[in-house]
Amino acid sequence: MKKSLLIISTLFSLTAFTQVKLNPTLNELAKQHQYPQLFEKNKSNKSNDKYYFDALYYSCLNQPKQSNDLLKQLAVKDKEFLKNIEYWKLVNENSVKTFDFNQAYKASKYLVDNFKKDLTETEYEEEQNNLRIWNAIKNKPIQRIQSFTNVSIPAHKDLANLTNIEVIANNVTTNFVFDTGAGLNCITESLAKQMGFQIINGETIKAISFTGASNEVKVGIAPKLTIGNIVIENTIFLIFPDNAFTFGEGLYVINGIIGFPVAKELGTITFETDKLTFSKNTTNITENPNLFFESLRPIVMLEYQKQLLPFNLDTGAQNSMFSKPFFDLFTKDITAKATKVSNTTSSAGAQQKTKELYQLENQTFKLNKQSLTLPKMLIDYQNNDVYGPYNYGNIGQDILSQYKKVIISFEHNYLKLD
Repeated sequence: MKKSLLIISTLFSLTAFTQVKLNPTLNELAKQHQYPQLFEKNKSNKSNDKYYFDALYYSCLNQPKQSNDLLKQLAVKDKEFLKNIEYWKLVNENSVKTFDFNQAYKASKYLVDNFKKDLTETEYEEEQNNLRIWNAIKNKPIQRIQSFTNVSIPAHKDLANLTNIEVIANNVTTNFVFDTGAGLNCITESLAKQMGFQIINGETIKAISFTGASNEVKVGIAPKLTIGNIVIENTIFLIFPDNAFTFGEGLYVINGIIGFPVAKELGTITFETDKLTFSKNTTNITENPNLFFESLRPIVMLEYQKQLLPFNLDTGAQNSMFSKPFFDLFTKDITAKATKVSNTTSSAGAQQKTKELYQLENQTFKLNKQSLTLPKMLIDYQNNDVYGPYNYGNIGQDILSQYKKVIISFEHNYLKLD
């Protein structure tokens, strides 16, 4: 994609320009994260935006290099498409997925400089924040994971029922939460110093932790991390103040989190009660794709009341939570059958937050043809979650922990529960 970025810098000024219109049906499917439908319908598309929608699909299959090849073909066939915000968002996404942070910085800057009017206020602020992150690391070595085929490591559940694994750096051994739903790796500041992380000063970055609290954080690089027999070099961490990961007046403390940037490179991950197994280059896969990856997060497709819907898959969440779009889609049924409850959550520093929610009992979903039961469904009927109006909720441990094995394949795009 470097070539197309050089082209764009000479073709267009920083003034507004007319964007090429995308196929409205396909674009709506893309917005709604209906990736299987998008791929099938795009097969008959005769316009140049076919390359864009295929590129989006392959990016969401965790195949950013193939996606980039399609974008390069699009740039050659239709230079006018380089004026589209969607093109640059996808360039940005693929750059992050391939750890090309210099390219991610250029794409983010282009978005901020040229498409402010096309971004919501929240999106614009987020892009400026991303720009600061990529600027801090744009000239740093990229993440590398030494090759492996099959590795099993011990794991255990902590007080919050989250999976913990042993991580070693700078001769310091400690436990981190392993959370595929965390967009970036995270660590406390004191531990980052002990583990020999390179802390980058200069940029002020705001991050919302899983507690819901806003924190000013730093960016750091772990020169070398060891997880079992797997060696990870130059992986990026957000460095939080220690109290951001301290709960219940010190009764529960998280040291750090291994998140999506590492997890997505580990092939097929099998969660069991006492261990994690990472497998690469597995064959004889018969599972239908039901798992996609966008904006540093896994999206699982589940059927509810005969509708196939996208949900955030968060192995680091104790409880599933459903959002306003879910309520809006099933309002009649929910208001007829649900009860209203108050839900109080505790966050860092013993802060508490109370919401009024709807609650349904013993709801059934389908994962491909497999039925899943959620004993207690909580619905935040007033708010979208952080992923906006096209995400219907967050799938957490109250569903996943019912199974002896949870298999998440970043290599073959499926979630399987045994």
